[in-house]
Amino acid sequence: MSTPRPPRLSSLRALKHRDFAFLWSGAALSNIGTWMEVLALGVYVTKVTGRAEWTGGVAALTWLPSILLSPLGGALGDRFDRRRAVGLG
Repeated sequence: MSTPRPPRLSSLRALKHRDFAFLWSGAALSNIGTWMEVLALGVYVTKVTGRAEWTGGVAALTWLPSILLSPLGGALGDRFDRRRAVGLG
């Protein structure tokens, strides 16, 4: 007698929920826009200044707020209800 197989789990199964699909799509589009901005800013700074140092400096300054504020955001996220935090964010 063979043992029954457990149901196959898919990582895309969550996208069947309409609200989550909208949330995920919006986050994906926002992320694409952010990376397009980073790329365009790097190209612009390189073209205007012609110096890699300035391009690297601008790239570092672009991400500085995220690096500095991530620990604070993580601590606040741990204190509040996750569902409510996702709805507000």
